[in-house]
Amino acid sequence: MREIRLGWKLGTAFLLAWLTIVPSLLLGAVLNQLQLVLAFTGIVCIMAYVVGKGIDLESPKFLFAKKRLIGTLIFMALGVVVASAGALVATLQPSNLLGIDLQAIGTVFLVLGIGAMITALAIAPRS
Repeated sequence: MREIRLGWKLGTAFLLAWLTIVPSLLLGAVLNQLQLVLAFTGIVCIMAYVVGKGIDLESPKFLFAKKRLIGTLIFMALGVVVASAGALVATLQPSNLLGIDLQAIGTVFLVLGIGAMITALAIAPRS
């Protein structure tokens, strides 16, 4: 079996998570629609870090559910893309409700991805 170490990639994901979440929390009122994009991006980066760290440490639960976990990360990233598109539409055309709808759909994708990740880890055997 080929051994892959994710060291610097995990560090980058962790740093990116902090660089997106902290401004989102501190400057939320100023950033407006960008706050949503930054927060969601930070959430996905944190989840990617956790999954990557579990796989890198060769945790049996993470190794067993590896494909499912990667699928949930892709689903959550899709939610970020849809919500970001909604934030862009809401910024450019504030009177158009499409932006709010896209943000809601993106949020649902993100939350479903998190739920699927929790479920994948919960049903994975311990050893």
